Amino acid sequence: MNQEDKNKTLVRSLIDDAFNQRNLSLLQELLHPDFVNHNDLLPTQNKKGPQVFEELYTKMFESFPDIKIENHLLIAKDDLVIMPAIPFVVRTTSGQLILGRTYFGAAAAPQSTLL
Repeated sequence: MNQEDKNKTLVRSLIDDAFNQRNLSLLQELLHPDFVNHNDLLPTQNKKGPQVFEELYTKMFESFPDIKIENHLLIAKDDLVIMPAIPFVVRTTSGQLILGRTYFGAAAAPQSTLL
């Protein structure tokens, strides 16, 4: 398995196992302690290490308890992996999402890209 395939496997596990299965303990195994969050769209207090995803995922689970991400395609080039993703959400309670937007009992399926 070449490095690009290994990177895609890591991202797939990050989504399928850590996120969709809510196994946040895997983040310590999957992410390097020096991992840096460069995504300003979804800001976190932590900027480095597995804690970035733990904080982000926890906030998402609190806002959307039944959120799942379905991925069909991973594109890798060198050390970069891009995943066009569709998060599926059925919102049953009101509350604040990470970006400060409020959702009330609405189903949402926005398309996003995880880099």
